[in-house]
Amino acid sequence: MFESLLIAGVLLGAVEGFKPGPLQTLVITETLKRDWKAGLKVTLAPLVTDGPIILLCVLVVSSLSNFGQFFAFISFAGAIFLLYMAYETFIIDEVQIDEVNSGNSPFYKGIITNLLNPNPYVYWTLIGSPFLIKAFEEDAFMPFVFLFSFFLTFILCKTFTAILVGRSRTFLSSRSYFLILKILALILVVFALIFIQTGLSYL
Repeated sequence: MFESLLIAGVLLGAVEGFKPGPLQTLVITETLKRDWKAGLKVTLAPLVTDGPIILLCVLVVSSLSNFGQFFAFISFAGAIFLLYMAYETFIIDEVQIDEVNSGNSPFYKGIITNLLNPNPYVYWTLIGSPFLIKAFEEDAFMPFVFLFSFFLTFILCKTFTAILVGRSRTFLSSRSYFLILKILALILVVFALIFIQTGLSYL
């Protein structure tokens, strides 16, 4: 269980770390306007915002997890969401950045962006909660294995992107970046199949 949670956290953290989205756009924008350290400040925002989101999502899902059919529904819904993420990630062929300036600090903008973005709420309900609930059933310490590996990888990947963008704007249009995205899309498909198998086991 420890190894599987660690691997899942690293892989899903890498997907969320490299996948374009509102927070990734803000990381890149702040890096281009200031430097990679500003992008890092944006990256740290989920450490503040995601705690309450995760707690809320886990409480809601766990309160209904005793019903096998509900957990099957969550697993199938999670699989659909993962497949949708995989499709979105796979077809990306351009990254557009808005460089309009703003007086707010990068960290503050990161917090607001993450709180108003629906993706974390959907992600932690359909994807994160099943992992955390299953981990907690094994041992109270196990959910922290997933969370630590996820957020560490997430921050490292976004910081890596910020550093590369700070050194060269061409990274976002390079073949290497889009190859990474396609590999991550395939990883999402694998996780979707795992979720489907889990859902079937509850029927």
